[in-house]
Order: sequence, then C-alpha cells, then structure tokens
Amino acid sequence: MSDIQSLKIHKIMSEQGQSSRQGKMAVRAVVTTTKIVPIQAGAMTSALSLFPLPHQLGAPYFDGINVTESLARWEDLTMDWTDGQRIKKMPLYCETTLGLYIKELDIYREGESWDDFTIVLKSEFREDDSEQMRNTETYLQSLVQKMRKENDPSIAAYRTFIFEFARRSNFLVAKLVINEHTRIVLFLQTFSDKIVDKLCKRCKIDIDDTSSTAHVWSELKKEALNICTKDDTQVSKLWKTKNQLETSPVKPIPKMREGQQPRLEEVGPTLSSRGRSGGPLDKVTKMIKDLQLSKVEA
Repeated sequence: MSDIQSLKIHKIMSEQGQSSRQGKMAVRAVVTTTKIVPIQAGAMTSALSLFPLPHQLGAPYFDGINVTESLARWEDLTMDWTDGQRIKKMPLYCETTLGLYIKELDIYREGESWDDFTIVLKSEFREDDSEQMRNTETYLQSLVQKMRKENDPSIAAYRTFIFEFARRSNFLVAKLVINEHTRIVLFLQTFSDKIVDKLCKRCKIDIDDTSSTAHVWSELKKEALNICTKDDTQVSKLWKTKNQLETSPVKPIPKMREGQQPRLEEVGPTLSSRGRSGGPLDKVTKMIKDLQLSKVEA
C-alpha cells in the first residue's frame, strides 16, 4: 500500500472518530437538558392540595357558635377563592346537621355574593354570637356599670374602656340604634362628678340641651383620654411621686455612737423641706423627736 493511500485511510478514520465524538456530546446535551426541565403542573397541583380536608386536623370548623369570627376566619383562609367556591364548600366544614341546614338556605342555592351570604348567616346565628351581642346598647350599659364599680381605675382600664365604648357606640350610631345625645349621656355616666364637670366645661355640653351634644363626640373622647390617662388620676400622681423619690439626692444617715444624737444638718434635708411629706426621712425625724421626749420623761 502506498504512502498516499495510507494517509487517505488515516484521514477518513480521523473524521469518523471526530464525528462519533460530536454525536456523543450532542446526546449528552439532550439528556442533560431534559433533566433540568421543571414540571410546573405538578407544583401547582401540590399547592392546591395544601388546604386541609373537612374534619381533618387543623381544618376550619363551624358549630353554630360565634358566627362572625368563623366567617372572618373562613374568608382569610379562602382569599384566593371565588365567592361561589367559598359559599359552596363552607357546609363541608360545618357540623353535619348545621351544614345540611345551610344548604337549604336560598342564599346558598344562589351562591353568587359572599357579602350577602355572610349577612344571612349572621342573622341566622345571631343569638350565639358574642361579637354581635357586644354591638348592643345593653352591652354599652354593662361597660359603664363595670367602670363605675371600680374604686380607682388604672390608666390602662380607662384607656381600654374609652376605646371599646367608642368602637361599639360608633356601630350603634351608624345603625341608628342610638342617637348622639344618648351616647354622650351614657358615656358621661361613667365618670365622677369632678371629671364630668371638666368634660362638660371643655366641650361646652349642656345635658338638657340636645343640640349641644350633636357634634362633640370626637372632642369629648379626646378630652376624656387627656383627663383620665394623664395628670389627673391618682395612679399617675403615685407614679410621679415614686419617680421623684427615686431621683432625689438624699444624704446617708451617719452612724451614731451609743448615747449620741444626730444633728439634723448631718442627716440632710427632709422631704418636708422639699415640698413633700410622709417620706422615709420624715419618719426618721419623728423617731428622733420621740426618743428625746422619752429621755426627758425618764
């Protein structure tokens, strides 16, 4: 075989080998690409299956008590659902007999408006709903009576009462259950005569004149918070006195030898000389005076 033929054969074999290597690389690329393709449909199915099944541990459950709270929780859990889905699936997450009763309601069969559905259910289960029972004039009266029974309400108690009374009374006024004059009079019944006089003076309220209570609720609530949660309560005065005692410089009482009487200038100024009395230094001064009197009598 000539040298020229040998070179041709070697060239052909080299080309075939290179072609084979390129084919293998192409196959690897296809296999690798196939492995990293995500399956989005499966992920979506998995996400939808996260909502618990009826009567499963952690699933929402309505037994007829506190319907307002149950509806609010159901709405939060199904925020991505349509109104029809929310309505149709809710009976599955209720007590069995209760679920059958809800299915018989006309609003359930229509299954179009979630807002209308909640209005009907709140009306059906009103008697066992603590949230709706708080939106009554009777509840406001109970709040007032509870505060009046308090001997010396704390700042936190006053603040909680005022905010709760405002929230519930706003609902009742908006629903025309009570008028503005009734709200003002009921609110003022909470406080002592001294506080009531201040509030009426600041807000220009005349109980006998209904026109004077027409547009004063916002100002009255603000003034009540200022009076009851700042400088006029006994609790705030007590804390102020305590802070002053802790920050006031008081000289230490020097040690005495037996039979020696301390001089007042060594003890330092008493709380009485600073405009306050009844503190620990006043007690020391009184004890010294009593000791002197007992020696004279002896």
